[in-house]
Amino acid sequence: MLDALQNPIVIAVVVLILLALIAVTVLLRRRRAAQGDVRPPPELGPPVDYTSMPYEEPKTLGQRLSEASIGVKLLLALVPLALIIAAFVVWQAFFAAPPPIIDVLPAPPPAITDVSATLASAARIVVDAKTNLPDGTVVTAAMKEGGEDFPWPNTQSTQAQVSGGQVRVVIERASSAPQPRRDQEHTVVLTAQANNQPVNSDAAKLTIPPIYVSDFYRDQTAAAPTAVPTKVATSVPAATAVPTAKPTAIPTPALTAKVFNGGNVRDQPVNGKVLDQINANETVTLLEKNAAGTWYKITNIRSVTGWVSATLLTVDDAVKQQVPITGQAPAPSAPTPAAGAPTPAPGAATQLKATVFNGGNVRERPINGKVLDQINAKETVTLLERTADAAWYKITNIRGVTGWVSATLLTIDDAVKQQVPVAK
Repeated sequence: MLDALQNPIVIAVVVLILLALIAVTVLLRRRRAAQGDVRPPPELGPPVDYTSMPYEEPKTLGQRLSEASIGVKLLLALVPLALIIAAFVVWQAFFAAPPPIIDVLPAPPPAITDVSATLASAARIVVDAKTNLPDGTVVTAAMKEGGEDFPWPNTQSTQAQVSGGQVRVVIERASSAPQPRRDQEHTVVLTAQANNQPVNSDAAKLTIPPIYVSDFYRDQTAAAPTAVPTKVATSVPAATAVPTAKPTAIPTPALTAKVFNGGNVRDQPVNGKVLDQINANETVTLLEKNAAGTWYKITNIRSVTGWVSATLLTVDDAVKQQVPITGQAPAPSAPTPAAGAPTPAPGAATQLKATVFNGGNVRERPINGKVLDQINAKETVTLLERTADAAWYKITNIRGVTGWVSATLLTIDDAVKQQVPVAK
């Protein structure tokens, strides 16, 4: 009941009743005071015998009400109103459901959540996260190795701004980045400032796709030569003929590639009949390629031979050069040098290569030059020259078109960058 009396409506009704009762009391007192005023005595006339006059008492309720005083009439008018108000108060106190209590929850503290870090190439990490920080807030990424700061990122690529509750930071590898260690866990942490207080995310483990593992850790693929035990020569009797051992033929290793994305195996390039499928992370054997290098004839793990688009495969540059073009016999393998023979020096005309990170235009000249052709993600291009600030590279793509592309479209090894000559 006490809760009902705290209701503003109930309080207002009670106040109105009190005001009405006070008003009625004041009116009655004024009326009585007016009737008590001293008036001059009336003029005396002949005596009247009032006892002889018949008295008619009101018979109906209407007559009684009409002859009642104004105060009685007001009280009678307020009785129904008072009953209604009393009934309302009783209902609110004992029968009506209490008003729901609405808890006003405080605003959640600023946070950076759902952080994911993925190696997009050997020199680029893409970090995505969700946050309730306001748009435009600057978020900084830091890389850890074994829980300690790891100076792998280029400091100019570690910041991004919040937009629509999302943030994406694209970290580039620094030219002087140390070599990551396989026995340590690599993580990425995002930080920001909100209300002069630091906001830190949980450490997100770096996801490294299998095709980039070797490039990220910069593994040395060349195995150390195995020492061949020296046989102790034994004397052979002059009369015994020693047979000459025939040289054992060294089989040519098959050219293989990793499936980057699943797709169809066709009986001929482009719109050929579908023979089978290849799936991501499978290994296929490369048999031939078309002249443009955009389609490869392969044999998959189910021994089905056919053509697949080059965009579905991850082919090493050295392997690409060994795959024969359709209709041409493969180049004969170079003879294995004899033991002790000097290793030939590498040729002076070694081509500098780079992988396309994101597709874009090949232009006649840097910045706003005429568009000559396109480069597509995962393609390999030959580097010819670069601008003095290394923002643009002159390349030749797999279709033989030469022109300039932005450095942001390419993934170039640091050692290769230093060898590309500056355009005059």
